[in-house]
Amino acid sequence: MALLLFLIFVTLFILVLFLRKDLVNPTMLFLSSFLLSSFLIFYNRNNWDVSLNYRFFVYVLTAVFSFILGNMIVVFLKGIKKFTKKSTNDLILKKQAVPSKLLLMISVFATILYIILILRGINISSDIKGMLRQIYDRNVINNANNGFFENQMLKIVVAIAQISWFQFLLDKYYIKEGYKQSTNYINLLLVLIVCLVSTDRNILIRFIIFTFVLWILFFTSSVVGSIEKINFQIIKKAFVILIFGVVIFYYLGKLKNYTSNLERVIGLYGGSGLYNFNLFLSNEIGHTYELGKASFSNLFSIFSSLGFTTNVLEKVTFSEPIIFLSSTGFVYASNIYSSLRPYVLDYGYFGVIIMPFILGSLFEILFQLVKKSKYSFSWLFYAMMVYPLIYFTIDEQFFNRIHLGTLYEIFWLFLFYYYTKRKIKFIL
Repeated sequence: MALLLFLIFVTLFILVLFLRKDLVNPTMLFLSSFLLSSFLIFYNRNNWDVSLNYRFFVYVLTAVFSFILGNMIVVFLKGIKKFTKKSTNDLILKKQAVPSKLLLMISVFATILYIILILRGINISSDIKGMLRQIYDRNVINNANNGFFENQMLKIVVAIAQISWFQFLLDKYYIKEGYKQSTNYINLLLVLIVCLVSTDRNILIRFIIFTFVLWILFFTSSVVGSIEKINFQIIKKAFVILIFGVVIFYYLGKLKNYTSNLERVIGLYGGSGLYNFNLFLSNEIGHTYELGKASFSNLFSIFSSLGFTTNVLEKVTFSEPIIFLSSTGFVYASNIYSSLRPYVLDYGYFGVIIMPFILGSLFEILFQLVKKSKYSFSWLFYAMMVYPLIYFTIDEQFFNRIHLGTLYEIFWLFLFYYYTKRKIKFIL
């Protein structure tokens, strides 16, 4: 059964690749999540004592085809109403590609301030691993809820690094002026530092996804000629980038004194979310539908803080793990769950129909805007927002991130992007 699931996603992945002819459309990113997870479930079938529930097959395939249907409807409607592509303004793009010393100063200041704030209450010593473990344990106790100011400093550093990556790609693939990139390199290094200090590897994963998607857009548009063409150079280079990201992710975990080897880390993080959904369905006895409180818990919390009466099903960042000893002696321990579980908790089987359909429609609309506007903010916004599709088999990262934190991230990114178009000159 595990092999059948994997082969189904291999077939769908290849079919969509040759029909749509690009690597970063919403369907491809969505399917890549299921392709990886199904492979890891098959690969670990003995260690995990894998037994797939028939409802699991039905629910998963329903979600996938609902997402694809949402894509198809938007593409069909777009075909009826012709959109004209916006022309690029090379003068503005040339200005945007110039690395900014002001953004570098802001990023350095925000990084230093973030580190000072995050180290409050931590026993300072030469043992870096021990200090990071203290920060991580505090995050677990506080449910990853640091103070407002700390969070804003972190978001500023990430947003500036995203702008730096955009400037680097813009110069490399389109403007080709050969600007010195040392400023941008420092900004990219700073985001790695704050990811390390925060002990939150998900921030790093989201940033890697952003860099990967934005690079694909630039490479295909400028080198290949269109973002809707396949070039196998991309696959080779993309593989190198992904391996680099996995290695960094693994070693950040080692710095927090995690003892799992690389194979175990990849298997449990990449595949157990979907398999945990299978275990959830197998053990489900029946429940009262939450009607949005699981999928939109953060939004319900905002309403509650404004005085509206809501009984919120609290979303806990560090969930209780599923732990068991398999017949091979492998200790299965995972506390990540796919996006499908909250959908089922809220609406039952209908949830895996309507929620993926909404996702597919929204992201396809955004992707059509990306195709319409080259080298614009829509590229940055799309690259920033697509991670819920790749995260889909791990955790719900779209509807449950409808909160003020996401708005702050968008605000900082847009603010710094706008600044690159309207630079204030400083003599340093």
